[in-house]
Amino acid sequence: MSLYNTKKVKELPQLEEIIEGNYLIVENETGTNIIDFADFVVGPNNVSFYNIIATLCSRSMSMSASVDAGFQSLSTNVLSAVSLRIDALTANYPRLFEVYPNTITVNANAFYGKTDFNSEISSIVISDINVSPIDKGASLMNWALFLSSAVNPGSPNPYTYSIIISSTTSQSIAASFATKVTKYY
Repeated sequence: MSLYNTKKVKELPQLEEIIEGNYLIVENETGTNIIDFADFVVGPNNVSFYNIIATLCSRSMSMSASVDAGFQSLSTNVLSAVSLRIDALTANYPRLFEVYPNTITVNANAFYGKTDFNSEISSIVISDINVSPIDKGASLMNWALFLSSAVNPGSPNPYTYSIIISSTTSQSIAASFATKVTKYY
């Protein structure tokens, strides 16, 4: 009688599943050994469907890169479109409205009257100025309107404007004009 159990590995009972802490028995030509299930590694050469897994992983990474690039492109296009739409909408509407009401008086026997105002706007032109006669002298006077501007180094109003109402001839009575500068831009 033999001192050792002479059962073969193939004759041992079979488990339904492998869980943590289990060992696998490996039998080969040199003998029988155990391996901890945590150390059990199946390499590419031992998996018949390895090429399918590798292809799927490659496709997944390619799709992920494509999706990332697509979202980047989409977000860039959306931001660009929104910016263009905002620019288009605001281009047709005033962004700032400034009114400078002043009165210009032309003294009796004088040829002109003048008023000054400051603005941060550098593009005020004559067509931005409304002039209304206030009294009888202004109603009777033939006049011309002049506008000049100069850069003022002071802050917060860097542009100083002068509005001049000039008469072609002097008149014996004073004249008063209401001037209003209205600028949309």
